[in-house]
Amino acid sequence: MEHKETENELRVLTVDELRTYDGLEALSDQEATEIINTLKELSLLAHQLAVA
Repeated sequence: MEHKETENELRVLTVDELRTYDGLEALSDQEATEIINTLKELSLLAHQLAVA
């Protein structure tokens, strides 16, 4: 059975996946983790604003 993501489903970005984007290949683990955490916070804030 194929899994379909729903609009409200949490999507987790991994360090390895982040490094697949152009220009981000050489990120250290710490840099990648900081970017992922920042994107997560931004996403949560945008979601809160959208439902408010």
